[in-house]
Amino acid sequence: MEEDQSFDNDGLEEDEKILSIPLEDYEDINYKEDKSKTKCDFTIKQVIGEGAYATVRLGINNQTNEQVAIKIMDKNKITQEEDKIKIEREKKLHQNLRHPNIVHLFSVIEKGDKMYLIMEYVKGKELFDYIVFKKKLSEREACLFFQQIISGIEYLHKIKYVHRDIKPENLLINSETKELKIIDFGFSNTSTNPNKNLLESACGSPYYAAPEMLNGQKYRAPPVDIWSSGIVLYTMICGYLPFEDEDNNILYEKIRKGKFVIPKQVSDQARDLLNNILVTDPQKRFTINQIKNHPWFSLYNNKGKLMVNEGLNLFKYIIPIDEDVVSSMSSQFGINEQKIRISILSNKHNGISTIYYLLLQKKIANKKKSVADIKSDLFKKYLENKGNLLETYDKDLNKVIEERKNGCSSENYNKVSRIKFESSKRDRSHSPTTEMNDTNKEDSIIDMNKTERKRETKRMTRFRTNNNMIKPKLSFIGKEKQEIKKNIWCKKILNKSEAIDKEGIEEETIKNDKLKENEEKKVNKIEQTMENKDEDNFENKSLIKHREKKKVNHEKKVNKIKKSNKNNINNKGEIKEKNTIDIKNPRIKSAKVQYPIKHKKDSNKEEIEFISKKNTINNGSNQNEKTKTKKLGKLKKAHKTEAKDQNLENK
Repeated sequence: MEEDQSFDNDGLEEDEKILSIPLEDYEDINYKEDKSKTKCDFTIKQVIGEGAYATVRLGINNQTNEQVAIKIMDKNKITQEEDKIKIEREKKLHQNLRHPNIVHLFSVIEKGDKMYLIMEYVKGKELFDYIVFKKKLSEREACLFFQQIISGIEYLHKIKYVHRDIKPENLLINSETKELKIIDFGFSNTSTNPNKNLLESACGSPYYAAPEMLNGQKYRAPPVDIWSSGIVLYTMICGYLPFEDEDNNILYEKIRKGKFVIPKQVSDQARDLLNNILVTDPQKRFTINQIKNHPWFSLYNNKGKLMVNEGLNLFKYIIPIDEDVVSSMSSQFGINEQKIRISILSNKHNGISTIYYLLLQKKIANKKKSVADIKSDLFKKYLENKGNLLETYDKDLNKVIEERKNGCSSENYNKVSRIKFESSKRDRSHSPTTEMNDTNKEDSIIDMNKTERKRETKRMTRFRTNNNMIKPKLSFIGKEKQEIKKNIWCKKILNKSEAIDKEGIEEETIKNDKLKENEEKKVNKIEQTMENKDEDNFENKSLIKHREKKKVNHEKKVNKIKKSNKNNINNKGEIKEKNTIDIKNPRIKSAKVQYPIKHKKDSNKEEIEFISKKNTINNGSNQNEKTKTKKLGKLKKAHKTEAKDQNLENK
């Protein structure tokens, strides 16, 4: 689907037409009752998109006042057989899809030369336009969209479908909820056994095509979508394509080689994921489970939850019914409740089912709980109940209808009896067990028709590189920049993206603060341990030096004492034992190892001299008493000074 020439749809004709849908057609299930007088009609309004052989217009359902997207195809323009096959395939495959990241197809109408596909309306624009406007996305916002792309692709692969045309032009963004929807199933096909039933046609956009498609050989289906999702991820983060050239032959050579450059500002985790997805060998390429387990895939999480949903597998489960919507339909429009249940359970695409799903959409938008809401917890509980599996009824839809056409509340779904029956007549125009042949071999990338080729070249001019620039960048074309700024959708979605970026920044700042605190604590601990070690080392060094000094002083003293041994011998020839010192520690007295110390002169001689001098002074007859006392005082002083001098010498 190609972009509009103007975001505001100025200058486009708005011819309003009324399109009515038949309410019911129950020939397949043999249920006959009077037709309801109520109509299901739509007012067709302005163009919101254009393609090679189709235009998409805005429509309003006159019964519910809900908006829808109506894809109108002119059969006269579809002349080639491969194009007819693509349209039939898109119609049949799309009817069996129920996933929040895939646009819901309500009904298909064929009137004369026109075919009308009534689809869910997405209030927003293509991811391509959003990338062009923002030039590139933050990794957190890119992760939000990439999670939804992978969720939709995983659902398709589980029910044995393959899209084969994943690109930003086929991805719509809701400006209010930031929800992504996959559209355009023209190149889709089935693959019941990917290892045995191989596909061989090269299709889709050449810039997003996998290398195995370009080699002209048969290929496995799932890795093709994974490669395309990797190209989309690269364009979101970098703002330009990894493989780009004006000449298609050179472009194909680049894709086959698989060599590309990732900018420096891309994180290591995103770089690792891209290098594992964009691998030329499909066997070595990352699978869906490996992508989901990669750490970068959980970069965006809303309160710990990822934007991943299981969806409803119509080949495995019975479709849940919201009884409140059924009762409101019967009261407002007079439609029989049994008819409503039969249309929903048999997966009909008529007026009744369209009104039902539009009312259900309205209820979910008002934030009311419903078991039929694919994103709700009630729906998850519904899937957990084995009584809601088709296997319990041997996949016989007639018996399921007989049991549930009279109504079953959402609380009683768990109590439904498990009855087994024989035949199976579910209205599935195409199931994975009946594989479609990949007949559009001529519908290759190289042999595109002229209209598609012109549109592709016009669209990809935005991705072209300037001759002066080393890296290709998305460029604006003239007035589009001003028109984009005026666009209300861009303002809404930018506000949403800014909020997401702020949340991401806040979370990152909190994480960084915690990491810084932990690092600071670790650094402080290391510094403290280092300081303690340094102190211990310093103390140890000082102690060693002190002990060495003590040893040196001790050795000096010992040497002096050995030299003075002659003066320390008594008259009897024995070494004196008084004031002995331990050689190891001179402060501690010991009796084991002793050496003599230098003593005073002989005390007997000193006393004899002192007494003799004292007696001579006292015996002097010619002296007065005063002179005697003076002489005695001088004698005592001299004796004391001599004693002090000897003590100092000993020390």
